[in-house]
Amino acid sequence: MAIGVSHCGKVVEPKVTAALPSNRTGNRTIALTAWLHYGLGNTIAQILDVLNYHLSITVTSGGLLHLWNRAAEILAPWYEEIRTSCLESGVLHADESGWRVDGQTEWLWRHATPKETNYLIHPTRSEQALNEFFKDYFDGASVSDFYAAYNSVECLTSQKCLAHLLRELEKIELYKDTSDNWNKFKAQLKRLIRDSIKLKSTKAELVPHDFERKSSRLFKRLDELLDFTSENEEVIRLVKRLDKYRDHILTFLDYGDVPPDNNLAERSIRPAVLMRKTQFGNRSESGAETQALLMSVFRSLKQRGINPSDAVRVALCQYALSETIPSLSEVANLIEAE
Repeated sequence: MAIGVSHCGKVVEPKVTAALPSNRTGNRTIALTAWLHYGLGNTIAQILDVLNYHLSITVTSGGLLHLWNRAAEILAPWYEEIRTSCLESGVLHADESGWRVDGQTEWLWRHATPKETNYLIHPTRSEQALNEFFKDYFDGASVSDFYAAYNSVECLTSQKCLAHLLRELEKIELYKDTSDNWNKFKAQLKRLIRDSIKLKSTKAELVPHDFERKSSRLFKRLDELLDFTSENEEVIRLVKRLDKYRDHILTFLDYGDVPPDNNLAERSIRPAVLMRKTQFGNRSESGAETQALLMSVFRSLKQRGINPSDAVRVALCQYALSETIPSLSEVANLIEAE
């Protein structure tokens, strides 16, 4: 869509290109079906049923995949824009989970902020995937669980998810050894976590001196836990972990925008997990690239409160006219101007 002004100052009506060059399927259909598949998790069979039977639009599964792959190529600048925006944020949440590609196990990595989510499907669950995403030093706070690969990220600071730690304490209570002085250790660690979260929630009500004093006391309690002695294997293991990540347990107390948990990344994984259950992954590496790109686009558009189907349609229409697409920050205004 192109909107302009004539030489006499009158507004020119938008010129609409309903389909990409050499395409018999309209941009509206491409945008809607891509959103249904990569945004909402509908299977190709379900989408074909709607198109072929309800809307009387004849298309094959191979035809749909071709259209989506082409749309992904056009929307590639949005994918890079999402990645750049993530890297320019002050706080970045990260998580990963399994994903199948051509019958093999690969990994779906997610990096998220409140305004965007970047998905990357990578063959490894190692620092190679993180290096591919970050490439350079990240001048912000990385929030993640205790998975060792995240230690390779060069960043300003990091926060380990305390919600993971609390859940692990409960699992140990149910399934692991709780002999010796396990209960005492668990109680002290849980109180430390809960007291630190409570202190952060009341920070605005305290004068800086009082907050710093109480924060220092919490760090002292953490150091006391590092000296906790026990013959219980789970206590020994967790003390080693606390010692290793001592400087990344209470980071959120020193940085206002850093949360104590990784809930944002975990929420972003849920749509992908649902898709994994219904779509069973991808059949090829190129399909995985399209999957990661379009999931990132649709998830980020939703986070920004932009109609996903309309946004992609507008981008495809503009591309058909000028072989360029608007930025993510511009597309909302173009939708409103229609």
